[in-house]
Amino acid sequence: MLAGLLILTLDDMSCRTCNQIVYFSTINFTQASRVIRRQVGQGQGGTFEKALPIHYSNLALYEPEVDGPIKTCWRYNEAGKHVRISKVTGKPMPVPQPYLKKPEPGPAGPKDSFMNEVQDVTYKPIQMTFEKYMQKAQMARRQASVGGRVDKTILHASRRNYF
Repeated sequence: MLAGLLILTLDDMSCRTCNQIVYFSTINFTQASRVIRRQVGQGQGGTFEKALPIHYSNLALYEPEVDGPIKTCWRYNEAGKHVRISKVTGKPMPVPQPYLKKPEPGPAGPKDSFMNEVQDVTYKPIQMTFEKYMQKAQMARRQASVGGRVDKTILHASRRNYF
């Protein structure tokens, strides 16, 4: 048995303890080996203990075939899919479904902007090549120096020192 490892079973993600290690629902803690004591304030009764998290490399999965903890690694299978594999048996290990699906974006709130509104206000596409755009910008710059009427968007781009 691997000493100092947290053992998780795959069927219901329940826990077995090994060398005073306990699995909590969201964070992994040890009971004795990784505890710090902090002094809070001046006076008596200000010291408290806080358990520190376990490093992910000290976690192990429970394999019923071996009847004990095993280490795993990630490899690519023949189909090119990234899978978790047992280092002891060499078989693929299933990953729980909640960890596989990506989070969905929440509903739009009252302060959210819709994409079409944002593009109407801030995005104005120009249907020409960069060279044509720069030629128009140079012409706009010349017209502005003479005092003629100029397209403001082209003039603004010509002041960015592209040429």
